[in-house]
Amino acid sequence: MLTPSFHLDTHVKLVQYIKLAENLVYGAPEWTRSPRLPLIDEERAFVIDTVRGAIDQLADSAWA
Repeated sequence: MLTPSFHLDTHVKLVQYIKLAENLVYGAPEWTRSPRLPLIDEERAFVIDTVRGAIDQLADSAWA
């Protein structure tokens, strides 16, 4: 499950992905400055699922 999170850094929207991940992990502001656009719809859902999956897997392995 961690492998998809490693592939997030190959996309041109890396900054938006990082900002969204920071927001999910510790509540940092998600917004980015222009000309970057916010993540929407399926792309946003994919990043959220990927980051949450990585967090869950890391949390589970910490107790293993």
